Amino acid sequence: MANPVVTNRVIPSPSFGGRENLSTAPWSGTQAGLTLDGYMEPNAAPFDAHSKIDSIVVNAPVADVYACCSRFEELPRCITSLQEVRKIDETNFSFISLLDGKEYRTVLQIVLRVPERRIAWQAMIDSFPRGVILFEPLSDRTTEITVRLRSSIESAKLAQVTRDYLTNFKRVVEEASAP
Repeated sequence: MANPVVTNRVIPSPSFGGRENLSTAPWSGTQAGLTLDGYMEPNAAPFDAHSKIDSIVVNAPVADVYACCSRFEELPRCITSLQEVRKIDETNFSFISLLDGKEYRTVLQIVLRVPERRIAWQAMIDSFPRGVILFEPLSDRTTEITVRLRSSIESAKLAQVTRDYLTNFKRVVEEASAP
């Protein structure tokens, strides 16, 4: 596959502004026609997708919060539906999850990393959420994380699991950051 084109675009965000180098070429193995431009737009998900935006304040420095969130293999500690996460390469991870008694396997691809600011991902199946996490330092010791998810998971359930995962993540990070 040819190298993707990198452009300098502004990504609108309620918390972060600025320019970032972003690829606008489709990645191999993604849904047909899905690009980062389309991925970040509100209407880019499948017709039956639901979205959820939720935030939580974590009592830890942004560097610690970002580092914990970047260790994808450890996400089953926070996301109870994840059974296993394996690193394939720097941007691709194999995920096995269990939802409503049914096992799902997918490859999750990190499509954007801005250290201590944002991580965006997409999955190869619609039942696994795709989204972005924004990291906002509130002080030297507190960080707000905002998660924006799109998934075919029913809206009320998506809201509940998002809140549960954020609460678990906060607990894990704060326990690790405790003196």
